[in-house]
Amino acid sequence: MLTAVARMAAVSAVPAHARGFLNALHEITNSQPLVYREKKIVRFSSEQVFDVVADVDRYKEFIPWCQRSRVLRRPTASTLEGELCIGFQSFNERFLSSVTLQRPHRIRVAAQRGLLFRHLITTWQFEALSPPSQATPWGTTRVAFEIDFQFESALYRQASELFLNEVAKRMVSAFDARCLALYGRGPRTDGSKS
Repeated sequence: MLTAVARMAAVSAVPAHARGFLNALHEITNSQPLVYREKKIVRFSSEQVFDVVADVDRYKEFIPWCQRSRVLRRPTASTLEGELCIGFQSFNERFLSSVTLQRPHRIRVAAQRGLLFRHLITTWQFEALSPPSQATPWGTTRVAFEIDFQFESALYRQASELFLNEVAKRMVSAFDARCLALYGRGPRTDGSKS
C-alpha cells in the first residue's frame, strides 16, 4: 500500500497544469500485466499433485482466502468450468473459470473477464523427476506454477505489487501441504502410510 500511496503522491505533487488531465487519467487507469512464476520440487508423484490441483471442489478446504469453490460442469473428461469466491476482509471477488486438464502434466485455468481483472490465467506444470525409492516413497515432481493477470485498474495493480509474491507462495505451499495431508510422507516398509 505504501508504494501505491507514494506513487499517487508523486503524481499529485506535479502541478495539474503540468501533467494534464489525460496523462493523470492514463496513470490511474492504465494497468500492465503482472506475471509470477515459481518452481518447486515436491516429494509426491506428478499424478498426486495433479489430482490435488484438479480438485476444484475442495479448494475452500485448504487455499488461503478461498471462501467457496465448486465445479459447475464438466463438458469433457479434460475440461471443466469452475467457480471460486476469494475474500479478504471487505474484499470479495467471484471468478468463473475454464479449466483444461492434461493429466498428469498440465493444468491451465483461464478466468472469464470480470470487474476486477482484464485477464487471469494460471498454469500448473508437473514433471516427474524420480520414481519411488526408499528416500522418496512417492517419487519427486517438479511443479512449475505461473499466474499471469491484468487488473482493470492500475491502482489495484500497484497495490497488488506489495503482496503478489507472498500470496502466490502461500498458494503453492497450500497445495504442497494438501498433498502431505492426503498422502502422508509415503508408505512405510510395512505397507502403511506414515
